Amino acid sequence: MKNSPVSYAACLSGAAIMLFCLLALAFREYVYWQYPPQDTTIDAVLFLGDIPWHRLSTALTIIGSLLILYPFLIICMDHYAVAPTIAIMAFLGLFLSCVAEMCLQSYYLFNIQMSMPGMIMTMNSVHDISAGLHREFYQFSQLHRSLDIPLTVVKIVSSILLVFTMRQKSNINWLLKVALEINVLYLMWHLVSVAGDYSAIIDDSRTVSRPVEILVSGLMLVWFVLLGVRKKQVAVC
Repeated sequence: MKNSPVSYAACLSGAAIMLFCLLALAFREYVYWQYPPQDTTIDAVLFLGDIPWHRLSTALTIIGSLLILYPFLIICMDHYAVAPTIAIMAFLGLFLSCVAEMCLQSYYLFNIQMSMPGMIMTMNSVHDISAGLHREFYQFSQLHRSLDIPLTVVKIVSSILLVFTMRQKSNINWLLKVALEINVLYLMWHLVSVAGDYSAIIDDSRTVSRPVEILVSGLMLVWFVLLGVRKKQVAVC
């Protein structure tokens, strides 16, 4: 088996980014339970944007969607020697899904959450405010719906491709393999649940997705730490 091109410094950087992503996910979960919507109406969800902590959690999600590309690149590089074409295809799929998620969250932050106070000040009646916010949210919902299913399929395929490359790799990869397999199972469940009902996207993101993402990120963090330790031991020897 060929030596991996991934260095100890790269593993350390990947672990640091995964720790940031893990803390960002935990913070978002905390904010949701600390400041939940009053009910299940669109108005209740929209007015969460007026809470600074919700805006901060969205901003951290955007940053995390960008930073996590580096750990994904490290993972694909670590498995490049086993299956170069598959590793490249997997990274391209993960790159596409992360960029799309970053764009969606940016639209939500700047066009809905941050614009809401301005819309309230410029509109003359409660009806106008409600109609304007509902229109913004409807546009975002349509955009989200049009992208969610194909991007979920891309994530599933990319994760399966990476799992395939691990069959000939070292024993510490079982952590990463378990993380990806859990992610695939969740994404398949998510795909089935939202295929015929858009509201499931919102409900799912409140109840299931963040705990699963926290678990997967935690397993990936441990994998990066163990991989870094192994790289350091090899360098010393």
